Amino acid sequence: MSKRSSRNSKRDPSAATSVTKADRGGTGRLRAFALAGIFLVVYVTLAFFWPDEGLLGIRLWSITPLSELPPYITWITILCAAVAAYRTSGSVRSGTPTGRDSTPSTLPEESGRRRWSRLQPEKVLRITTLATAVGLVTTFTVRYGLLGDNWLRVTEAVAGHGNGNERGAIAFYSALVSRFSDGTLEDAAEVFRNVGRISGLVYAMCWIAITGALRGNVGERSGITTFAIFSGAFALFCGYLEIYAPLLAILVLLLAISLRAVRNPRLAPIAPLLAVGAAAFHLAALLWLPMAMVPLLSRVFAPTRVRVLVATGAAATLGIAVALFLSRGHSLFLRIAPTDAKPYSLLSPAHLSDYANAQWLGSAPGLLLGVAGLIALWRSDSVERADRRDVSTGAGGCVSTESWLTLWGWILPAIGLFVFNPVLGAADWDVLSLSAPFALAFALAALGSQGDTVTHRLRTSRVFPIAAASAVLVAPAWFLLLNSSASLDWASRLIEHDRADYYQTHPAPLHLAFLFRTNGLEDEANAQLERGRTLHPDDPRFPLGLARTAVAEGRWDDAEALAMESYGIVRGYLPALDILYDVYRETGNREDQIGVGELLLKSADADPEGVSTFLSSERLETIRTELRRLEQAP
Repeated sequence: MSKRSSRNSKRDPSAATSVTKADRGGTGRLRAFALAGIFLVVYVTLAFFWPDEGLLGIRLWSITPLSELPPYITWITILCAAVAAYRTSGSVRSGTPTGRDSTPSTLPEESGRRRWSRLQPEKVLRITTLATAVGLVTTFTVRYGLLGDNWLRVTEAVAGHGNGNERGAIAFYSALVSRFSDGTLEDAAEVFRNVGRISGLVYAMCWIAITGALRGNVGERSGITTFAIFSGAFALFCGYLEIYAPLLAILVLLLAISLRAVRNPRLAPIAPLLAVGAAAFHLAALLWLPMAMVPLLSRVFAPTRVRVLVATGAAATLGIAVALFLSRGHSLFLRIAPTDAKPYSLLSPAHLSDYANAQWLGSAPGLLLGVAGLIALWRSDSVERADRRDVSTGAGGCVSTESWLTLWGWILPAIGLFVFNPVLGAADWDVLSLSAPFALAFALAALGSQGDTVTHRLRTSRVFPIAAASAVLVAPAWFLLLNSSASLDWASRLIEHDRADYYQTHPAPLHLAFLFRTNGLEDEANAQLERGRTLHPDDPRFPLGLARTAVAEGRWDDAEALAMESYGIVRGYLPALDILYDVYRETGNREDQIGVGELLLKSADADPEGVSTFLSSERLETIRTELRRLEQAP
């Protein structure tokens, strides 16, 4: 350094400060690029070499879609992610920040025309992203390969039957089905799909609002927004027959309102009320109540790292205490070790596999970025905010309120969904993935330095490289969904190799028959039912499925024989009686029709809730009306 430049730096302290900040930004981006490269290597290795049957019982099937695609698509996807990550690290070599990294205080006053021209590309990209989301959710239907079509949910909605955790959700869908469908499963399924589409649009708009605080070039900001929207969780909104699409949309809306409430105190009371309302829809939403309380709590004490850790522990302890009170004698936590009676436990390979796969499919970019955000929050936050330390109170190592809020929105639900028994909402596999998208929100707050006292903006240059690389995990799953044949082959192998607790009550042939039937492959479905009928002679569901096929084809004698076989395995099996009632009605056997109908009605009177699992109230009323007509007939 020359003497003149040394003198100039003494006159202008901001020059040295800006160089230091640029160096720190370059180092952060270099770390991000290194993490992206490590991720690519580890992910490709696991995708191609992790066996279908798993290692030590752990099955990472969520990463295998990459190996199912044609090689040219696989390597093009990896190359694009690597180039995107490398491209955004270009400023590391020059030390020049990318995008609008200067604070508004150092920028000249912009004219209205210049500001309008700067905002135009951003508006166009946001509209394009939202339009793409609209196009996908309205035209694209998820195949079974990624998550599946759960027709059981449609049946529950038609019958109006649901357990305590999700009773509100089932009541919501049941009301919509009774209002907007004719009561058939196909028509009710279309109601589910439309609810998912609307939820997907809300989800997309919320993420566009959340990422609207990003600071960086337009391309990076639009890329991060796209990664946030089109994660694996987005498949919930593309014709997937499940009850969690509105719940996830409500939770992301809760996140957007909570973040806005940090700057607008008038919105702070709204967030907890919305969380309680979401809990009425599904009890799992209670896990996000602490996140909704952060805007109110932030007005009580300044969020340093130590205080946030203490508050996190206190919130987790209080949450467990409340959960214990709500459980009222039920088993709240999963058992730590598996037993012969209950093989599905906290440390069982089946639970670890389910949780890992659900989290990765929920948001692959989010999980990778969330871990990086934890490192940044602990190691770099106090360094980058040293110039904003409160000297009067000595409050070093401060944490932005947004980082604290998004941390609670990710960590507390993730822990709760891992350890709690279904009493708090983990009643279905899919609910395990709900916390994953919030990891990305935390990463945006921690890595992007949201809460900057001057700009209140995020820096995309530290987030985009990892998000671009981690998109490799999302893209293959979407590509696989477009190929029905490859998707079915992949899902079939996974089901055959699965040894989870679910398949002790739902054998692989039964699940495969369901898989093929929902994709219109009737011959393959019947072949699996015949296979299950041989392998599991004590399971009435296999002859029952074949009886339903015979009814659909008008083979009444075969349908009667198969339904009687199913009823003979389990006396009082209502689905078999239901089929026999239709068979006797169609064949004109009035005496047997009346006898079977009376059995069904007596069962409904004795156990209304149990019968509603199999027969809707409309179906029972139809049987009651037909029997009354038969009794009055000469």
